[in-house]
Amino acid sequence: MIDLDEIEARANAATHGPWGALIMHGVASVHAPSCYVYTNDPLEDTHPDTIARWGRDAIFIASARTDVPALIARVRELEAEWDACARSHLILKAIHGALTDALPSTPIPALDSFDVVELVRKIAKEGKP
Repeated sequence: MIDLDEIEARANAATHGPWGALIMHGVASVHAPSCYVYTNDPLEDTHPDTIARWGRDAIFIASARTDVPALIARVRELEAEWDACARSHLILKAIHGALTDALPSTPIPALDSFDVVELVRKIAKEGKP
């Protein structure tokens, strides 16, 4: 399970972004206003493909400073929407149950049918099914 509070606490504790990525003299680094983080030792491998990979890694790490808070915000938004949908579903189940109880001789459409919405509209308008 993802602990959004824990991830958000780590993100909030880090230096504010945006951060940057820098490639200079074969060294890729990520920098925030207060520090530099080097992605690798440049003496190990200075092949152009390796340097390009370090650069992509540095850009990914630097982007995480703003990407992670944006993702947390979006997940929280979706969780709130999901909660609202779940509450609406419970209300619809209650309405469906009440209609079934109140009108035992009337066939009530299935809960997931749009016909039940039309039946409720008809009852509200005419006062009868």
